[in-house]
Amino acid sequence: MATDTRLSRQSLVVARKELLELLRDRRTLISTILIPVLAMPLLLGGMAWMARNQISRLQESTVDMVLRGSEHAAGLEQVVQSIERLAPVADPDPALPVDSLLLGQGIPLVIEFQPGLPGAFERLEEEQDEAEEVPSVVIHYKSTDDEAQLALDELTRTLTDHRAEQVSEWLRVRGIRPDAVRPWTVLRSDRAPEEQRRAEMLARFLPYMILLLVVQSLTYPAMELTAGEKERHTIETLLVNPVSRSSLALGKFMAIAAMGVGSALITLGSQLGFVMLLADRMGLREQIRIELDPAAAALTLVFLLPFTFFFAGLMLVVCLHARSMKEAQSYVAPMIMLVIFPSMMSLIPGLELDWKGALIPVYNMTLVMRDVLMQDGAGTGTMALVFLANTVYAGLALAAASWMFRREGVIFRS
Repeated sequence: MATDTRLSRQSLVVARKELLELLRDRRTLISTILIPVLAMPLLLGGMAWMARNQISRLQESTVDMVLRGSEHAAGLEQVVQSIERLAPVADPDPALPVDSLLLGQGIPLVIEFQPGLPGAFERLEEEQDEAEEVPSVVIHYKSTDDEAQLALDELTRTLTDHRAEQVSEWLRVRGIRPDAVRPWTVLRSDRAPEEQRRAEMLARFLPYMILLLVVQSLTYPAMELTAGEKERHTIETLLVNPVSRSSLALGKFMAIAAMGVGSALITLGSQLGFVMLLADRMGLREQIRIELDPAAAALTLVFLLPFTFFFAGLMLVVCLHARSMKEAQSYVAPMIMLVIFPSMMSLIPGLELDWKGALIPVYNMTLVMRDVLMQDGAGTGTMALVFLANTVYAGLALAAASWMFRREGVIFRS
């Protein structure tokens, strides 16, 4: 008991000392807090501002179009020309294929009126051959042309609305109710609780962001407290103190974990706040519905602790093996890549957390965080297994770090 108390006291002293050194280091504060807090909002805000301005410019720009088969338009030509942003241009050569106009001449839209359009309604009163094609207005465009895509959407809506008006008038003249062509409808009724619908957006992308931020936030403190001290030759000074190697490993482990969790929470909080502020400023608050239940957030943090401890120990083991900061960076980069892909599983629909998935690191946290935030998903037993598995992994990682701290060949590796 006395040994355990002494180990805990020494570990807390080492953790406090390492945390103070990290917080006094401007490079640490800049890389783990300042840059993530400022850079991400600036990037998101800049991209949103540019995207909004570009879409507004595209919506207001004039798009050239060539009309072919105007003699068959049956009044549809005037409907098309009523769209202000569409500008008719002369057909350079009616014999040219449509592809030549789009690709060679650079015409964004080519609208072709087929011959059967003038008698489209008369044919409805005649006995029809099932093989006979329905006359169409064919709009030729390039899907890679953004201006053409936006103009195409507006043109399609205009023509569809005009067709609906023509059908209603045709039915009215014949004494038929317009809704006779639609005697029944299909209605979709979403019975999911409102809080679940509002939490779904966060539940899909928040696990990916949190896990990636936590692991990234652990990297610099882990490298600084291991490979950095080796590079500066200050680890020898630490080793001559009357502190056990296990206490050193546990103290550094706690400092790395605390720095990682704190940095991740600060960064995530600033990003969510900025997204909500940006949505308010852009008038998109109703479209970007973000709601986080406090109980779900607290439970998410509970599950996040063993995961953070696991990766703090893993980072400590990997970085302790490195001889310099540069070498540690080469070890850490693949680890981050291994986190990115499993953490994106929350974006894939239909995945369910079972007992096998609960034993897979990162993957289990991705799904359990999604289910907790959605307040609907895996059972209590499976979620408890996730917590237990990550706790065991954290203990194994810490044991490995403690064992490596007792190996002189690792500490003084050169």
